[in-house]
Amino acid sequence: MTGLGSDLLTFVDNGVDFDVEATRLQGISPKVSFKSGALAGYEFTVNQYIASSKTFVINDIQDGGRLKNNK
Repeated sequence: MTGLGSDLLTFVDNGVDFDVEATRLQGISPKVSFKSGALAGYEFTVNQYIASSKTFVINDIQDGGRLKNNK
C-alpha cells in the first residue's frame, strides 16, 4: 500500500503491475490480504479497482459483530 484513499475502505498501491479487473475471473471476487500493520492477517474482497490510479476499494468485514471500519 502506497497511499490512503478518501475513506477507510480505499487505498492506493503503486506496486501493482497488472490490471486487477482485466485478470478477474467471472463470478470470483479478487481479494487482498495484509501481511503487516494494523490489518496484518486480514483478507478483504475487492469491491472496485481503478486501474488508472491503482486504487482499491475493499468490502468491509465483520469481526465479532463489529464493522472493522468503525473501530
